[in-house]
Amino acid sequence: IRRAAAEKRTELAPLRRRIAEAETAVKRLGGEITAIDAALAEAGLFARDPARAAVLAKGRADAAAALARAEDDWLDASAAFEAAMS
Repeated sequence: IRRAAAEKRTELAPLRRRIAEAETAVKRLGGEITAIDAALAEAGLFARDPARAAVLAKGRADAAAALARAEDDWLDASAAFEAAMS
């Protein structure tokens, strides 16, 4: 029984790692988006420095897309982990 449990843990290790990496990415990207949103909320930014505003808006869009990918990866890995545990 111990050997089977050890084999199962070894088999599931890549999925656990993938889940952990996705969780880390989700947290990091959420923080980036929050920081960009705060910068975009500066009064008069778009009138004062439209180029910076455009760069920030593009960065936010890129971060949001990366966040969606990380969330999808987390969901896929979590579903695979749950299926493997069943």
